[in-house]
Amino acid sequence: MTRTEVLQTAKPIPFNDEMVRAILRNDKSVTRRKVKPQPPKEADGIYERMDNGNFQMKVSPYESIYDYEIIPPYQVGDYLYVQETWSEDKHNYLYRADFFDDALEKLKNIIRWVSLKLMPRKAARIFLRVTDVRVERLQDIKIRDIVAEGIYEDCQDCFENYGYGNQCCIGENDECHLYDDAVTQFENVWNSTIKKSELGKYGWNANPWVWVIEFEKVEATE
Repeated sequence: MTRTEVLQTAKPIPFNDEMVRAILRNDKSVTRRKVKPQPPKEADGIYERMDNGNFQMKVSPYESIYDYEIIPPYQVGDYLYVQETWSEDKHNYLYRADFFDDALEKLKNIIRWVSLKLMPRKAARIFLRVTDVRVERLQDIKIRDIVAEGIYEDCQDCFENYGYGNQCCIGENDECHLYDDAVTQFENVWNSTIKKSELGKYGWNANPWVWVIEFEKVEATE
């Protein structure tokens, strides 16, 4: 598809510099986002995907049962454009993820970086297509999911040697000797994206419900 065709329907999805770099390296194919608002505490945790792409679960307050419906931020097949920290000079757009600490320090008085939330469609350089959407508890993440998040690279050797069919990648988390290190790194990255005032509700220890959004990178030509 052309860039113009993708942008006509693409929805914005923000990523910090580290995750932008992971996408550019083709190391990231999934992202987790908070379910807002969180389902009622009385919900049984068993979700069903509805025909319209939304999800529902059973809630049983005071012995009555009703369906609770939640709407994902993206649906399978949606095109997305990545919002990232950016700037603009006379000739083109600049992206902070392309620069590292030393270069950023040298450029701090030269380039005025603009918040990713203010990035317009026309400045986008990365386009994605949603391939799957599901909902789960944050702490249900497995080792292979953490790697797919683009956060923990130490497992890549295992995957290259044994493939994703290796038991440590499809079994329980405690079957992998790297899991503790991997989950600690994921926990730190996740908590860094949550406001301090909301850590009790959405932080790792709160184990919130999250959207799991799988995607593939799309090459959008001019």
